[in-house]
Amino acid sequence: METIPARRLFFRTLFAGVLISGGCGRGRGQDVQNGAGTTGTTGPDPENPSHETGQATNPCEDFSKLRSDDLQVRKNLGYESESPIPDRQCSNCNLYLPPKDEEKCGGCTLFKGPVYSTAYCTYWAPQV
Repeated sequence: METIPARRLFFRTLFAGVLISGGCGRGRGQDVQNGAGTTGTTGPDPENPSHETGQATNPCEDFSKLRSDDLQVRKNLGYESESPIPDRQCSNCNLYLPPKDEEKCGGCTLFKGPVYSTAYCTYWAPQV
């Protein structure tokens, strides 16, 4: 049986995650209602009741524009909103996308949706 070097395995897994998530983009600004993308939802989100009532919600936990397969990718990559390893957080990960102007949450190159800077996933990679 052939053994795969760790670096090659990492990149193979990384690119598989990108393909599963539908590309390299963060998924921001894509809204089904305006026809600019295919990642939004048009109905209320049962897991985010504030979306229905119009109450303010934490933007880092607003998954109302994600499809169920986008949420599954996050889950498969082991995303946790609070890192169990203090020195391994999204804020010091090479795959983290810092928040843009006036946004409170960052993003990730591996999956769509908002990301806490204090979060973690199993694909954490040190900044170079």
